[in-house]
Amino acid sequence: MKEMQDAWVTAMAENLVGEIIEQMANIRLSIVPLKELESKQMVGVYVWVGGDYTMQMSFFAEKNLFYRLAKNMIGDEPTEEDIQDYGMEFLNIVCGRFISEIVNQIHIKVRLMAVENCVLENWVGPDDQKSMRAVGFVSDAQEYAGFSWTSSAIEEMMKRS
Repeated sequence: MKEMQDAWVTAMAENLVGEIIEQMANIRLSIVPLKELESKQMVGVYVWVGGDYTMQMSFFAEKNLFYRLAKNMIGDEPTEEDIQDYGMEFLNIVCGRFISEIVNQIHIKVRLMAVENCVLENWVGPDDQKSMRAVGFVSDAQEYAGFSWTSSAIEEMMKRS
């Protein structure tokens, strides 16, 4: 059962991130094994969510992907501040949809709110590798990216359903 839930959440995350970035910035992503991201220089944005459950969600990518995301969204050359702001905005939308999809799937009410968000210059991965799941992507311009979430929080939600 747990493996089936993990597979569903992973597939949902892959589809969701790809769909949102294409709609927001006309960037197409393909799924790649996480191993392909290991040697890449990444920057990231993350959000801590609290309430009934605590979880961290992150979007990390090569810097040029964040640049293209901001540029395509505003239609002009972005400043460094724009790049950070649009990276956070993208993650906030992904997080909202990610949580909504899970809650709708398992039919429970959950109270969650963002408690902290941050932009990281040198992404080294999630704080606690054991409780995190992640998916990897490569863009249409060969820029690598990933999305991660706290899997233990999702498992706890699914136990309640």
